[in-house]
Amino acid sequence: MRGWSEGKPVEIRSPSATRPWQHVLEPLSGYLTLGAALARDPKLHGESFNFGPRAEQNRTVLELLEDLSKAWHFKSLDDAYRVTANIPFHEAGLLKLNCDKALFHMKWEANLQYHELVDFVSDWYYKYYRESADMYALTQAQIGAYEERARQRGLVWTR
Repeated sequence: MRGWSEGKPVEIRSPSATRPWQHVLEPLSGYLTLGAALARDPKLHGESFNFGPRAEQNRTVLELLEDLSKAWHFKSLDDAYRVTANIPFHEAGLLKLNCDKALFHMKWEANLQYHELVDFVSDWYYKYYRESADMYALTQAQIGAYEERARQRGLVWTR
């Protein structure tokens, strides 16, 4: 995002690599759910849990960049990114998170759909870099919107 704010294309190594993209509020809601569950059920103490998006929401690096770049109003995708062959280390082509245990034991599931994640992230960074917005107010508004979506969807941590 910093590169885009300077008018530079992002350099990507593995455009076809698939990742479980998520907003920072997703695992935070998982940890808060886990804290409440630990207070109720001592059998969960010492257990490990993954918190992340549903598998069908995984996207490639290229898909994410193309979606994020729309909010930055690039005239062409060539202005947004370029693929480099300079890969100094091994990078996995597919990363996955299995969050079944969190769903089974705590009924936790991710709140945001992929397009909502993209909207939250692109809006936040665009306003930070391009509009010098009041980031405290914007962050508070996004947290409120996140909570409201979770309430509307009946997620367990909102009850």
